[in-house]
Amino acid sequence: ELREVETFEFGPGTGRCVCEKGWTGTNCDELCPDGTYGEECEGNCSSCVHGMCLHTTGECLCDPGFTGETCEDVCPKHRFGFLCKRNCTCKNGGECHHITGECNCLDGWRGAECEEPCPEGTFGFDCRQNCSCDGRCNVTDGECKCLPGWVGTSCQEACPEGFFGEQCKNVCECSEGKFQCHHIDGCTCKLGFQGDNCELPLDLPIPHSTQQSEGRLIIQGLIGGTVLTILFILGLAGFLAYLRRRALIQKKQSREAFLRNAPLPGFIMVRTYKRKTERGEGKRYLNGDLVSTLNAH
Repeated sequence: ELREVETFEFGPGTGRCVCEKGWTGTNCDELCPDGTYGEECEGNCSSCVHGMCLHTTGECLCDPGFTGETCEDVCPKHRFGFLCKRNCTCKNGGECHHITGECNCLDGWRGAECEEPCPEGTFGFDCRQNCSCDGRCNVTDGECKCLPGWVGTSCQEACPEGFFGEQCKNVCECSEGKFQCHHIDGCTCKLGFQGDNCELPLDLPIPHSTQQSEGRLIIQGLIGGTVLTILFILGLAGFLAYLRRRALIQKKQSREAFLRNAPLPGFIMVRTYKRKTERGEGKRYLNGDLVSTLNAH
């Protein structure tokens, strides 16, 4: 609330207070009523559309974001706030809100200051719409921007014969013979030929100009062979570890079986076997000697 310093003086011979401009009342402690201003509050304020009338002068004091004699106008472009004194920071054609300064971006842009273009595949206000083509679309209106070598509404048509590249603007000027016009790369060798001048069939050695690519292939082959060798060694090591573990398990099982068949304490285990005689009768032997009975103690 705007308020003048409360000062007054007595009228000559009356004892009545003479108020400063904008103030009224017996003790000059009241603001002029709404719509009035000045000395004795006799002035009538003009209509302040977006603001208030100063009770002292009758001028309109505009709200933030507005200007003009009666505060009927918004701040000019690139300005906002109280008395339109603050500068906007919006980029790429974005306009700021006349009161808050918040940026209102043009189609195809986003960010606090409209500094970011729409990500690939999106377009429009705040990048909310998706492109409908196979290439890249215009970030503003969504019109398809085809990749080199392609045209059409949806970028699904190759360049016409004899043209290639971005928007099919480039004209192929291939030498006659074994060249052909590729819709993306321009002049290339026809199928089955290679070399700088497309003079070599594919089954002949490649000239020096393409030896670098051959070298890359050799390096890639060596790397692949090394990887396979390492994998083989790891597999072999795993297999040997498996065999060793299996042998240990079998040895353990044999020992356990032996212990299960061992004699009880105080007994002696003796291995006996039968030998067939001439008459075919079996007699019992102990360590090669003929025995009739065997007692274990």
